[in-house]
Amino acid sequence: MRASSLILLFTCGAIGAVLLGTVILEHGMFRWLLEENELPVQLNRKKLPPGFLFKCLIWIQLFLIQPKSNEDQCKVYMAESTIPKSGMGIYTATDLGERALVGASEIVIPITFPRHVKGLWKVWNWYVWEPNIPKIDAELNTHAAFIPGIGSTLNSHFWDLTNLYVVGQAQYDTAQLHRTADVGAGGFTPYHKVATHTHRSITAGSELFSFYGDSFFHSPLRYDMHATALTEADAMLIDFNGFVNTHPDMTNDLKEAIWKELIQEFPISDIQSGYEGVQALPQRTWAELRADSSLSDSPSWSRDVQRQKHHHSPEWLRENGFCMDWIEEGQSTVQQAGRGAFARRFIPKGTRIALAPLVHIADKEAADGWNHEHVKQELVRNYSFGHKDTSLLLTPHGAGVGLINHASSGANVIIQWPTELLPCHDPAYLG
Repeated sequence: MRASSLILLFTCGAIGAVLLGTVILEHGMFRWLLEENELPVQLNRKKLPPGFLFKCLIWIQLFLIQPKSNEDQCKVYMAESTIPKSGMGIYTATDLGERALVGASEIVIPITFPRHVKGLWKVWNWYVWEPNIPKIDAELNTHAAFIPGIGSTLNSHFWDLTNLYVVGQAQYDTAQLHRTADVGAGGFTPYHKVATHTHRSITAGSELFSFYGDSFFHSPLRYDMHATALTEADAMLIDFNGFVNTHPDMTNDLKEAIWKELIQEFPISDIQSGYEGVQALPQRTWAELRADSSLSDSPSWSRDVQRQKHHHSPEWLRENGFCMDWIEEGQSTVQQAGRGAFARRFIPKGTRIALAPLVHIADKEAADGWNHEHVKQELVRNYSFGHKDTSLLLTPHGAGVGLINHASSGANVIIQWPTELLPCHDPAYLG
């Protein structure tokens, strides 16, 4: 679904940041203090004790022990979804308990595209929420809420495999700017601090799913089994297990032959046959199911086997995924800019700080609405990439990407297309 993507590379030199910053010796180790400093990353200043020898020792250790950002700290990744043909998905690299916070909080951009521009909504409907979901105080012409980051990148699953609440409630804050006095007022969204939480415990490596609603699973884009099918599959598993137990003399080959016959695909659909549970039966041998210790205390084999299908090891995520929690939102240090992107921890030079899938607006003029008989430019324009010679806009929805402000000097990130083939990007498209 996502046709292209951008990669942001962190370019602030580590040594340059060190020379502008401060190192504090604590418990025999260097602690790099990174508060909410807007990119470029800066280190807190603290006057070093006098003494040339002491300073020399500090800087010798500094260059011998370079501060490294251990990507093992990364808790949220974007990687290819485990759902076929669903583009990219979001994963947790750590175990999460019930109602745990996932990633950083996010902004909400009200969307006021005219309803009659059907082609525009056909694309954007898959990336937005109803305004009442983040509980924004929507105007009459606000039709949707765009939450760039996790909120717009999550894939959906049927309710039994959903592991996240949709999104939390947004906070309203104009960053101390007033419409009658500040030129920056109205140029950024006042809605922010939307948090995403788990609604069940999740193991490290699991893909994260929200629930788009029942209508999504009946759309041409998606077909999935539902709770009834899983419940029927569990009943069939119980019956088969009972059948095996009542025939102790049955050979293992015969058990497997019967089980293989049971789980095979039929020439007519499962719905037509009236046995939807067949599609939810685990596509594994009976011996494998019986030997799987993770299912020994499971109340629902069919559900837990489905969850196993949507899981990668943390090592796989580090190798194949993109860390999505390097940056977070905060009030910008740029006057009138509203909010900006801030480093959550030290970021070495050359780090990919985000993968930014793009959703397009083919005609930016058609996207603008009307307000009291005057053209009202869509706010999402300020969070999009464009060019004066084209009507096309590309809106990134990677975590925090839309918050990175412009700097005529002192820029510390660059934007470039990926060179590798990804589910959301093909370098061949660029010629």
